[in-house]
Parts: sequence; C-alpha cells; structure tokens
Amino acid sequence: MSSLVQFAIERGELPSISTACKNFMAYRVAKIQTDGVTKRADVDRAARLEMLCARRAMQAVNGAAPEGDGPGARALRDLKGDDAAARPTASFGRSYLADEAVAAACRAHAPDPGLDGRDVEFLDAFLASAADETDDLTWAQDVKQALKARHDERKARAAVRIATREPVALDPELQAEAD
Repeated sequence: MSSLVQFAIERGELPSISTACKNFMAYRVAKIQTDGVTKRADVDRAARLEMLCARRAMQAVNGAAPEGDGPGARALRDLKGDDAAARPTASFGRSYLADEAVAAACRAHAPDPGLDGRDVEFLDAFLASAADETDDLTWAQDVKQALKARHDERKARAAVRIATREPVALDPELQAEAD
C-alpha cells in the first residue's frame, strides 16, 4: 500500500476521489433540478451532461501523471508499483487532488470537444472542492449525516429567530404576493 494511502487512512481521509466525484455531481444535478428556471427536459439533458463530465474528470485523474518528486507523484509511483492496474480515483482521497502537481496533470488531460468546455469547468470545480475545507458535502464520509447536520443548524437558527422575533426578509416576489 502506498505511503499516501496509508497516511490518508491514518488521517481518516475518506471518501475516495470517485465517491467524492459522485457526491459533487449529485449536488450539481440537484442544484439544476431545484433552480426553478430550468425546464424538465433541460434538467434531464443537464443531468446526462454532468454524468459525462464526471466520467471525463475521473478519466483525467486516472490518466494524470504528475511530474516531479512531490507527494502526489511519489504516491502514484508507489501505487502503480504495487499494482499497475490500480486507479488513483479508488485509492486516494482529497489530499491527492490538493497536490498542485496532480491538479496540473489532471488539467493537462485533453478535453472532449463535444462537451463545449463543460468537462473542463467540471474538472476545475471538482479540483477546487478538494482545496475547499468548507465543502462538507462533496467530501463527506456520510452525506446523509452532513445533510442532517445542516438541517439541525438551520432549525437552531430558526428557533433563535422565533425566540427573538427577528424579522425574516422574504423573497421580493413572495413579498409582492403577500402585499
């Protein structure tokens, strides 16, 4: 087992990159589905595009060959030395993608011309999520638990607003309907 994998497991770095990518894609699809603007037929098309972009992102990560002797490059060499068929997306977590050499190697992967740059935007956003310590959904070990924590936090804030009779600003359209 590679040194980065051992380090990641010792530090509790889960989920794997592939699981985090699925979480990231699901969040993006849910955002499109609930934006209130996108039509149903367009939502289905957008969801399929997101799946294609996620697949391309995983191909970019698995095909990346970081240069140098940084932690990502060493970990990949160790992984491939143990098992040439091993995939980084199944073996590594967040810290692998946070390595600048790995991120650069992923970005060097040729984009799919049929996706009009959507795959590049998806990959860039996914790589940015690895560096974003506040992203509690993409990199959650248990998404249901993370969503429950967010729900509990919103409930607590609502209870404080009710107790202090703090006014809540309505959406301008809802306010117009209410008036």
